[in-house]
Amino acid sequence: MERVIDTSIGINPEGHELPYYEELVLNDEEKKKLERNIERGEFIGGSYFAETVGSGAAGKMNEDSYAVFPMGKGRTLLAVFDGASSQKKIEGLERLEMSGAFYVSHLTSMIFRKSEEFRKLCQPDDITAEDVLKTINSWLPVKFDRVPGVDYSDPCSIPGMAAALVLIDVPNEKMTVAQVADTFIALQKQNGEIEVASNNTNERFDKETNEYFISLCEKYNIARNEVRKDPRTIQPYTGDGVSFEDSVRSLFNVIDENSDEGSVIDKGIPILDNDPKYEKIFRLKNRDDSTIMSVDISYKGINSLPLAG
Repeated sequence: MERVIDTSIGINPEGHELPYYEELVLNDEEKKKLERNIERGEFIGGSYFAETVGSGAAGKMNEDSYAVFPMGKGRTLLAVFDGASSQKKIEGLERLEMSGAFYVSHLTSMIFRKSEEFRKLCQPDDITAEDVLKTINSWLPVKFDRVPGVDYSDPCSIPGMAAALVLIDVPNEKMTVAQVADTFIALQKQNGEIEVASNNTNERFDKETNEYFISLCEKYNIARNEVRKDPRTIQPYTGDGVSFEDSVRSLFNVIDENSDEGSVIDKGIPILDNDPKYEKIFRLKNRDDSTIMSVDISYKGINSLPLAG
């Protein structure tokens, strides 16, 4: 499928920034691509496969997105973004029938590259993925300051976002990574060894939620899928009885076997759909939005790396 990002979004004919309510005006075809899209492409130094699939939940738009940004001669940023809605509803986004999670992830993937902050990032000869992430982190509050209902003095009104970024810098023979929350980045070396290059900073909260989740099952003698009906529960998603490294290795295998043929994510959906009581895979809802990007490069013994949200 063709590229999701429309370069006209977010800018008026005179080249000026649009009001927040006009920045992400999408037609039906664009919305369809944001819900499910597969993209393959090349950049200086390698190639990539990207796929995003919404959960299909009624009335919910895909809160994941991905981006491929050229950032100067021989330099490319590849990223996955996973939005998280605020605890409070956002008046300005409800008018647009968008969640805060959808808005923040797609604002970043579709609008950030048109900003003055992005232009300045592309000018230095030597930048890192961390530089990009920090710039996004300072750019987003400025954008959200224009949205009615978002108040930075009230944390419950602020959407959040997990992110995984890889910056390939061919002229400087350098690759840097940056990551937030529970997205992950892994490296598959040419000798087959796998190295996880990210840190799940949500792990402690997931563990506490999982323990609470199990206690409810035991206390009320109910199946796991019944617990999700309790509005107090949130949405961790972890493997059950499988090591993280084995999970990553399985992911590499699925990408290798399927990325040339079609959907990688679809291979896992039947496994979840055939587990209606959430017994085989520990989770609080059947499935979430899913996005994966596999980057193939030849860099200091590294063969490929996936980013996932």
